[in-house]
Amino acid sequence: MATMLVVEVNDVQFAQAMKRLTELMADMTPALRGIGEYLASSSQDRFGTQTAPDGSAWTPLSNWYRETKPSNKDKVLTLRGYLRSSIHWQVMPDQVLVGSNLEYAAIHQFGGVIRPKKAKALKVGGRVVSQVKIPARQYLGISAEDATESEELAADYLAGAFKDGPA
Repeated sequence: MATMLVVEVNDVQFAQAMKRLTELMADMTPALRGIGEYLASSSQDRFGTQTAPDGSAWTPLSNWYRETKPSNKDKVLTLRGYLRSSIHWQVMPDQVLVGSNLEYAAIHQFGGVIRPKKAKALKVGGRVVSQVKIPARQYLGISAEDATESEELAADYLAGAFKDGPA
C-alpha cells in the first residue's frame, strides 16, 4: 500500500509573499542597476591593481614605451585616465551591460596588432614602426568576488518579497 502526504499551505501572508516575489522577478531592473554600478566600479578598480578579473597581472609596458611615456610611467592603461573613466553600465530588461564606448577599448581588452591604415608606418613613443602588438589586458569581466557580490545584490532585492508590506 502506498502512502501519500499532502501539504496544503493556506496562509495569506505566504501567498502575498509569493505574489510579491513573482512581481519582483518580473522586473529585476533595480537589482541590475546595483549590479551594474558595482561591476563598473570593480572594473575601474582594476586600473589601480593592474590586474585582470582572474587576478593575473597585466602585461607590463615595453621598456621603450615606458621610457617615452609622458606620465604614469609605472602604470599600464593609465596615461590620462580616459579608458578607466569611460567604463559605464546600461540596464536592459533582463541583463546589465558593462563596458566602454571608446574606439580603442577593445584592443586593450582583447589585444591585437595595430597597423597603419593610410600611412606606411606608425609613430609611437618617438619611434617609427610598421605595426604595434598590444597584449590583452582584461579590465572588464567578472571576478569570483564580483560574482558573489552580484548574487548577494540580487538575493537582497528578492528578499524584499518576504518583508512585511509591499516590496
